[in-house]
Amino acid sequence: MASVGQFSAGFAVITITLMLLQISMFLRSEHRNGVGQHLEDKKIEFVYRMNFTELKIIPSQNRSITRTSGRLKEERMQKRYLTIGIPTIWRPRTYYLWYTIDTLLNATSKSQLSQIYIVIFLADFNTTWKEITSKNIKRRYKALVSNNTIQIITAPYNFYPPLDNLKHTFNDSESRMKWRSKQNIDYAYLWLYSKNISKYYIQIEDDVKTRPTYFDAIKQFISNQKVSWVCLEFCQHGFIGKLFHSHDLEKLAKYIVLFYAEQPIDYLLRYFNFIHLQDTKRERKPNVFDHVGLYSSLPEKITYVNPRILDTKKSLKGQNPKAELYTTMTSLPKFDLKAAYSVYNGYFWSNSPPVTNDSLYVIFKRPQSIKSVIIITGSKEHPNDKLEHAQLDACKSCQLVGKNRIICYDKYLLGRFNNGSLVANDVRKKYNLKLFGCLRLTVTKSQTSCLIIKEIAVFLR
Repeated sequence: MASVGQFSAGFAVITITLMLLQISMFLRSEHRNGVGQHLEDKKIEFVYRMNFTELKIIPSQNRSITRTSGRLKEERMQKRYLTIGIPTIWRPRTYYLWYTIDTLLNATSKSQLSQIYIVIFLADFNTTWKEITSKNIKRRYKALVSNNTIQIITAPYNFYPPLDNLKHTFNDSESRMKWRSKQNIDYAYLWLYSKNISKYYIQIEDDVKTRPTYFDAIKQFISNQKVSWVCLEFCQHGFIGKLFHSHDLEKLAKYIVLFYAEQPIDYLLRYFNFIHLQDTKRERKPNVFDHVGLYSSLPEKITYVNPRILDTKKSLKGQNPKAELYTTMTSLPKFDLKAAYSVYNGYFWSNSPPVTNDSLYVIFKRPQSIKSVIIITGSKEHPNDKLEHAQLDACKSCQLVGKNRIICYDKYLLGRFNNGSLVANDVRKKYNLKLFGCLRLTVTKSQTSCLIIKEIAVFLR
C-alpha cells in the first residue's frame, strides 16, 4: 500500500505535468482570441517613435489598436548587452522615478551606457499623466532619449484582459486583486517589448537606489554561473533586480498572462523557474539594488524601509542642548523625532502628510542663549517629502498641559520655510533676549507629501 508521502509526490508530479501541458498548448498556438491575439506581435525589432508624445508602442498583429495620431518613424536598434526595464505608474503620495533614474545613471559610466538600454514603461491608464511624464523624461534626459538609450513605452488599453470581478485568491481584497493582476500584464507587455533587443534583461522598480559598480557586478555574477539558469537575482526585495536571458522573455510573458489573475508575480516566477529546472534561488550578495520607496503603487500598502540604505548623515551637527521633544505627527518605526534632533545619523519621517496646525516642540531642559537655528527637510531619496508651508517660533517659556498639549508664552517668529529649509541667524541679537525656553514648528498649510526632517541644528552663544 502506497504511503502518504508517495501519494503526495505522485499528485505533485501529475499537477506539474498538467500545468506544463497547458502552457505548452498555449505557447504553440498560432492564433488566439482575446489576450493571446495581442501577444502575437511581429517578429521585427523596430522602435516606433511618436513625434509629439515621445511614447513608443510595440508592434501588434491587431491593427485596430489606436495609436496616438502622428507620423511614425521606424528605427532599427543595435543589440546591446543589457536592458533595464522600469515599469512606473502614478503614485498618490510621492513619486520616486526621477531619483531611481538619476541614481542608476550616476552608477553607470559612459562606456557602460553604450551597452545598456533603459526601457521606461508608463503603465498608468491616465493618458494625461503619461504625456506629462514622457515630456519630463525627454526634457531631463534629452541626449539619452535621442540616442535610444532611454526608451519610453506605453500600452494600449485593449491590450489588458478583464481586471474586474476576478476570482479572489489569497484572501486579497478586490482592489489588491486588480492591482496585482494589472501588474502581471504590465510586466508581460514590458517583456514583449524588450525581448531580443539585448542579450540579458533585468527589471527594477521605480523606487530603488542603485549601488556603484552594479554593472560589473552583474557581468561577473553571470560569468560565475557554472550550470544553466533561468533567473538570477540582484535584490531580495519584490521584483527588483530579477535578471533573465532576453530570449526567455516572450515565453515568460505568455506564461504570466495565462495565470495573470491566479497568483502574484513573485509566486508565478517561482513556478516558472521550477518548470525550467531551476529549483533554487540564485541571489548575488551583497545586493546591487536597494528599495527606498515607502508608499507602494497600491494605495493601502506601506513598505517599511531599512534606514541603513538611506542617506541619513548629518551635515550641520549643531550643539543641540538636552531637550524634550513632542510632535502631533506620527512617525515610521526607526524614524522618530529624536533622530532628527540627534547629532548622530538618522531623521524623522512622518507616517502621513502633515496637515494645518501640526506642530513639533523642542523644549529645552533649561533656557538657552540661541545664536542660530537651521532645519533641513527632505532627502536625496525623497526630495518631495519636505516642508512646503511652515514657520518656526522661539518662546521664552512653555508649559505642558495634559499629555500632548503645550502652551507657549512670549513667542517670537524666527522665520518661515523656503523650499524645505529654514535658516534663522542672530536670534539673540535680533530680539535682544538672552534666553529661550523652547522652539515651536507649526505647519501652516496641509500638504500631499509626507515629511522628512533630516536635521534640526541649534547653535548657542
